Amino acid sequence: TKMAAASGGRGGGRKQDESAKHALDRIGAEVQSIAHGRADTYRKELKGNLYYVKLHNGNIIESVTSDPCELDHTKDTNVGRGNEDPCFGRVEERFSDERRSQCTKNRIRGSENNNEGACAPYRRLHVCDRNLEQIDPQKITTTHNLLLDVLLAAKYEGESIVNKYPKKDNHNNSGICTALARSFADIGDIIRGKDLYRGNKQEKDNLEKKLIEYFKVLHKHLDQKTKNHYTKDDPYYYQLREDWWNANRYDVWKAITCKATDTQYFRNTCGSVQKPTQTRVNCQCIDGTVPTNLDYVPQFLRWYDEWAEDFCRIKQLKLEKLEQECRGENEDGKKRYCSRNGCDCEETINKIGHLRYGNRCIKCLFGCNRYIDWIKNKQNEFEKQKKKCENEIYKNSNQSKSISSSVNDIYYEDFYKELKGKYSSIDQFLNLLNQEAKCKNIDEEDKESKIDFNNNKTTFSASKYCKPCPPCGVECNGTECKHRQEDHDKCKRRERERKGDPKITFIDFLLNEEEGNDIVKKLKPFCGHTGSKKYEEIEKWKCSHYNDTDDDCEMQNNDKKQKNHSKIMPFVDFVEFWVTHMLKDSIDWRKYINRCINNTTSNKCKKGCNTHCQCFQKWITQKQEEWNQIKKHYRNEENFYEFDPYGTLELFLEEEHFFTDIKKAYGNEEAVDRIEKLKKDHASKPGEDVATAKYAIDLLLEHELDEADLCLDTHLEDEECSDDDDDHQEQPIVKSNPCGGQNGRSRYPVLANEVAYQMYELAKTTID
Repeated sequence: TKMAAASGGRGGGRKQDESAKHALDRIGAEVQSIAHGRADTYRKELKGNLYYVKLHNGNIIESVTSDPCELDHTKDTNVGRGNEDPCFGRVEERFSDERRSQCTKNRIRGSENNNEGACAPYRRLHVCDRNLEQIDPQKITTTHNLLLDVLLAAKYEGESIVNKYPKKDNHNNSGICTALARSFADIGDIIRGKDLYRGNKQEKDNLEKKLIEYFKVLHKHLDQKTKNHYTKDDPYYYQLREDWWNANRYDVWKAITCKATDTQYFRNTCGSVQKPTQTRVNCQCIDGTVPTNLDYVPQFLRWYDEWAEDFCRIKQLKLEKLEQECRGENEDGKKRYCSRNGCDCEETINKIGHLRYGNRCIKCLFGCNRYIDWIKNKQNEFEKQKKKCENEIYKNSNQSKSISSSVNDIYYEDFYKELKGKYSSIDQFLNLLNQEAKCKNIDEEDKESKIDFNNNKTTFSASKYCKPCPPCGVECNGTECKHRQEDHDKCKRRERERKGDPKITFIDFLLNEEEGNDIVKKLKPFCGHTGSKKYEEIEKWKCSHYNDTDDDCEMQNNDKKQKNHSKIMPFVDFVEFWVTHMLKDSIDWRKYINRCINNTTSNKCKKGCNTHCQCFQKWITQKQEEWNQIKKHYRNEENFYEFDPYGTLELFLEEEHFFTDIKKAYGNEEAVDRIEKLKKDHASKPGEDVATAKYAIDLLLEHELDEADLCLDTHLEDEECSDDDDDHQEQPIVKSNPCGGQNGRSRYPVLANEVAYQMYELAKTTID
């Protein structure tokens, strides 16, 4: 089909596209003109008008307002009382920098597996369309009555977008029009049967079934000529739905922009093709046309562009935050240089196995954990969508397309043909994504993280801020830090004079150091291991205590997979290293364990709980064995001078920035009060044997074991259910590594016990 000039939302001919968003909207305008032409013959019959709406309330026939901005969901609707609010059950938070997109195959139509498919943006997950799910089909006797509830959904969706659109964090008012256009397009896809987001199966699939019923009833009430034209459209009525949308899209746009003020569309699309003009400040064209054509862009492409825009914006924010957490200044104005693992690089000399924590570097450890998990997840989402584009658009014409047969794909081939005419390869299209302004600004913050969607190495890198300390550490002069040369005096290993035989303890350490993967996937080989022989990936450490200033641990199986940590470290550093990873794993487990032990009275299927809880139980048992060996070696510590291990707690908690840093790291006001209470509870327990005392870590692991037992008692075997029926909703997880500031080795017992327990309790409070 030859492309024609669009009747609205034009956009200025064939000049160079500024970004993917501009290209998609431009091509959408050309496809919209085709749809407009096809709908013209029956436009008059399909065009709705609020003036002609008649609602039956008992024996009374009521009229509604003719202004969509004046619609009231409590009375102007075909829905029965109690179900009429379009936003009922939708979360108020419409935009989130932390919540994930929805990409799983059982929630996205047309996805055959979890390696390829569209990703629904967070904004889409809570579109205000509940009223459309509740209409009695027999009330849709005219196009006017159907239009009423579509406008109602659009009006309240627009209000939700405008009211909840962020006013900070790299957002600006011009983005409101774009967000409204994206929701407008999603509503259009819902109406036409093009929507890929299934959501909860009973909810979104049922909505599509309802819409088929609405249009089936509407078809019966059309005049004979129109009815005959769309008879072949049975059973989905896709062409009827396409033409109905085209005939009524202006009114829907008017409704969704009712609350828009002080904002304009991102490109000039009003007026003539030769001289397109901007929208007014309410996202409206003065000539009464719709400025956007995103509703004629295939949904997965719109979402891909929205994903890329959000990715660039959020990545920039996260890099700025990492810079402050890892290279920022302390209150005294002095620069700090921290590593990804929370080490103070001024004091840490990796070349000789000398690790030191402190100097507020706990914030870098927390920040990098969150960032690396986020960036790995985003890379997976990117690859899924890239494969979708390759298979849907850039396959050879002889190859089968991946789009689901249950999705309306009318006009998709028109769009793909035009897109490939100018951008003939997936690489060229991805380069368009790079042109988004927020994507081009990244290298100003961190050149190693420059965004190029054709180069995963920089786009999804862990950032220069999340690297180990240089081999010989750094020298900081207060305003800047420089790497020490490897011949620096501090980098020289000094042989120690040792007398007598050391007290030796062997510790087997199951280290889950792989980044970005889910904990169940990481531990699957360990949990599946059987037999009396130890799991081969367990690290074997030998800790040798000569005296209180010479107590090192050395990894014995260096022939195993290369690890991203020192192979020799002081015992005090080894324990801190162990606690950090143990607690991170404990927190990562919560999303699985909470799901299996909470709401046990629910009838929803909980897939995999028996297997997951067996693995959890095995992990706990392993950690208990490791901790018992650590305590055994800790018994060799002798010289606490005037303080015993519990006495050092008070000194540690009085450290100037301790409470502030914990509060900032978790964003929870209760953290300070809880730790202060912990201090009071334990300050009066002098004289306990550190090797046999019940530490908080003992209590933590015992509590975890109780929960594993409860889970296994509840789920005697794995439940069999499809992905659609599985209650897989995850609880919010706080992924943080509790590695507090350390000023002197005698204070360390506090970190290994009290702070670990405090972090665990705080994380559980957040999760529960």
